[in-house]
Amino acid sequence: MLRSCFLPFALCTATAACNIDFTDDTPPAGGTGVLDDDGGDADDDCCAAHPSPDCENPILSTCVCETDPRCCEQGWDASCVAAVEALGCGVCGQPESCCDETDAPGCDVPAIETCVCEFDPVCCEESWDAQCVADVFLFGCGICPGANSCCVADGAPGCVETDVQACVCAEDPSCCVEAWDFQCVQEVEAFGCGACMPSTDASSG
Repeated sequence: MLRSCFLPFALCTATAACNIDFTDDTPPAGGTGVLDDDGGDADDDCCAAHPSPDCENPILSTCVCETDPRCCEQGWDASCVAAVEALGCGVCGQPESCCDETDAPGCDVPAIETCVCEFDPVCCEESWDAQCVADVFLFGCGICPGANSCCVADGAPGCVETDVQACVCAEDPSCCVEAWDFQCVQEVEAFGCGACMPSTDASSG
């Protein structure tokens, strides 16, 4: 389906989550649009109380902390975990993600869903398809990680190191919307986002 929804991603102001600025060369560390809700042993799981401030998902933690700054200043306690769903910032206990294509409309993080659908209503009316996943970054609603290293041109949008990805895509959005190609790999170092070292694996010789 052809859509005429491409607006500058910086225009997204629908929700608290949209206030995250991914145009900075030093984006927030850790986390993506994917909510770690599988009960793993991560020290900064957004769905589990932990003594350190903030949590692994910068979109979700910003949404919570705009209402309760203490969660990002002191510690992520039980009240912060409860606020995840109470404030509509995310859902704990669902494996689905706004970074995955589905045949159903909408996605499981209300803040991201609202932000995307303000600009691309089809995502909440018909299905959360590949365009909707791209819209997460395109409209500044969050960032979805790619599958491979940022030093590999695999032809799919984004790369797995989310801080490097955010830094590169802030300068060249096509790397997160269209494909992580050889130019994107070169831009890792060109934009000061990281370093891609040539292979020196002696075992390959």
